[in-house]
Amino acid sequence: MQFNVSELLRESYGSFREYAIDDDVRIDGAPRLVKGLVRFDRVPEGIFVRAVVRGEQNSECSRCLEPFSFPVELTIEEQYVPTVDPLTGARITPPEGEEDAYRVSEHHLIDLTLPIEQYWSMGMPIAPVCRSECAGICPTCGERREPGHGCSGEPDDGRWAKLRDLKLG
Repeated sequence: MQFNVSELLRESYGSFREYAIDDDVRIDGAPRLVKGLVRFDRVPEGIFVRAVVRGEQNSECSRCLEPFSFPVELTIEEQYVPTVDPLTGARITPPEGEEDAYRVSEHHLIDLTLPIEQYWSMGMPIAPVCRSECAGICPTCGERREPGHGCSGEPDDGRWAKLRDLKLG
């Protein structure tokens, strides 16, 4: 997902451009449709990017192990530093402290693929659940716990029966 910012780099500070996003981005090896809005602001250091993108993630519930999808919304704010001057074509060394910043390519392109991938990964829940009231699976029978689930929750293995009768304390 690349945007040409050559004209914006030639304009005065405070100039901006806005674009709609409706494109596929490869995330974790699978294409994901992302939609949203991106704004490029000309600042002294280069281009400041603000984007809000939405998509959908397929996952597996960490409680019941059922597949489900959920919406993802990302707010991206990143600084892009040019690699070449748009007027002279001379190479630009990044300002001190900006060595690890995203770079505008030598052809004056900003590629949003990497920040979208990174923000997407950071925005994923550690243990996704299909719904907040999901009770998971029964440790005894392995079935999904739902209203009307018929398992008693007691193990049927007779080898453990003596432990049920044990009186502690």
